[in-house]
Order: sequence, then C-alpha cells, then structure tokens
Amino acid sequence: MADWSGFQTLVFGKTENIADSQPLPISENFSVPPWVLSTPEGGPWKTAELHRSGFEHGFSGPHILVPQGISTRTSRLRAAYVPEACTFQHSIQAIKFPAAQDARAKLLTAILNNKFASWFYFHRTSNFGVERPKVHQRQLLLLPFPEVDETPDPASARAAQGQIVSLIDEMLARRNQVLGAENWLAPYVDRLDEHVFSYYGLTEEERMLVRDAVDAIIPSTQPSRETVTVVMRDSDGPTREAYGKILLKSLNRWMKLPIKVRGRLLTGSRDWAIIELELTQGQSLFVADNQSEHLHRALDRMMVALPIGESRNFELVRISNCSWTINSTLSSR
Repeated sequence: MADWSGFQTLVFGKTENIADSQPLPISENFSVPPWVLSTPEGGPWKTAELHRSGFEHGFSGPHILVPQGISTRTSRLRAAYVPEACTFQHSIQAIKFPAAQDARAKLLTAILNNKFASWFYFHRTSNFGVERPKVHQRQLLLLPFPEVDETPDPASARAAQGQIVSLIDEMLARRNQVLGAENWLAPYVDRLDEHVFSYYGLTEEERMLVRDAVDAIIPSTQPSRETVTVVMRDSDGPTREAYGKILLKSLNRWMKLPIKVRGRLLTGSRDWAIIELELTQGQSLFVADNQSEHLHRALDRMMVALPIGESRNFELVRISNCSWTINSTLSSR
C-alpha cells in the first residue's frame, strides 16, 4: 500500500520517463460513488515525460483506491475496487493485491466502506471529527483485518466473505450500465454492512452502537448551520420505547436468576419520560403507560427548581423495590 499522487504533466522538478512502460488508460471519474469504479476509459498518457510517479505498483490492478477524505453526507470512507490498471491525476491512496487474492481485495473494499470502519477511525484518528475529515495512510493501516480463521466465528466469517465477494461481483457487472443512476448502490450497501458485521462477529448490541455512532453521533460533531441532526431533534414515542427495551435487556444480563428486572415507560405528549424499573421473580416485561396529570405537574415543578445547566437526565430516589429514571425527551440519544 502507498499514498501517491498519480502521474502528472511535466513541470519543473523531478521527471520520470515511462516511454517503455505499458500504456494505461487515464481515469478522471473518481467522483462517482464508492465501492466500484466504472471501466477506465481514454488513451495512454499524452507524453512520456512525467513527474511524481510515486508508488508505480499502485497503478496495476486489482487494487483498491481510497481518497483521504471522508464523505460528510454518509460519514464513511470511499474505497473503490478496480480490477483494471489505470492512472490518475488525483491524490489517492492505493492498496495493491496480487491477482490471486482478488477475493481478499473485495472483502477489504467492503470493510473500508462499512460503518464499522467509520466507527473505528472516528475513535482512533484526530482528523475525523473536524470540518474536513480525512484518514491518512498510517491511520488507514490501523484497522484490524483478520484472516477468516482469526475471527470469533470462522464458519460465519467464511460465509460472510462469500456473500461479500458475490455482491461486489454483481456490482462490477452493473457498474457501466448504472453510472450516474440515483441510489443504485443503496440495496447493496445495507446488505454488505450486515455481512461485514458478521465477518467480525459483532453482536446485535455492538452493531447497534456502530450504527448509532455513524448515523447520529458523528454527523453531530460538526453540523452545518442549517442542519438539524438526529441528536438535536426531540425524541418520539418509538425512540423512548426502544431505549427502555434496550436498557431492560442490558440490566437483565447482570441479574442472577430467579431475579429479573421489568420496566414501565411513563410517557405521552410530555417534555419528560420516566422509566420505572422493578426487581421481580416473575417474567421480565416492558410496558408503556401515559403519565398522569398529577405526575406531570410534579415533574414540571421539579425541573423548574433545578439550576440552569443542570442535567435533566437523572435517577430518582428508590421507592420500595422500584427506581425511577427520568429522561428529557429533548436530544434523548
């Protein structure tokens, strides 16, 4: 792998003579969506005298081409698998694979474009949560890329790799017919995301954390003036109920049978939601009820009494074998 800037027209400075090298088509279309690149078109370079040749092996296929910048619309890297040899004028990072390892290259392409990679780089690099996010070459190499037998579940990883390769082969077969078509990649991306999660052996809770970070947290680190991100919106009933169910499921993992935790969400068209947690030896249930008017007025008085700047998310005093957790419905994520 190397970071290189592509062949450039001769200018003052270092030059390279490639008159005896194999002519390669020139590609100017790296602005298309990631994953796969349309077949490079165009004739060989117009002159044999060029400068900044860089990592010449990176021009040969199969290779993965990765610009440094992160897509601010999707919070993802943009990695494209290209089986053909081609030259570029852009500053692009190249990952070269032997021809016999093209399946491995397709797997890595899916991983780099995956939400898991975005989540990983967001926590490991300092250039992600900035105005112009990017991942440098040395940071790109930090991402774990285990062999199938090194994963938590080799059988599941092997099956996931097979599905990933098949889907990218299908994308390659369609890449020239759908160039410029709106959202043609979307059905593939969702399925590839799940297969990559399976390759790494992520649990459903871990997948949820990755999705939440990429879809909600990362876009909120540098929102534009006109943007209202998910974190900035008021929560709704389904969001509060999903939060309560996840909380209950997590707590019950820590309990020793026969003790369990059951929960009740007290909500409605209010600014505050209450989750009542109760220890029980019966079935662990989660139900949603509306707040009473008396409770609503009591909560309003309590919130008004709190100092400005004090968090409105807190745990209330334990009542018998129950505890109440109060959450503001504003920015509840």
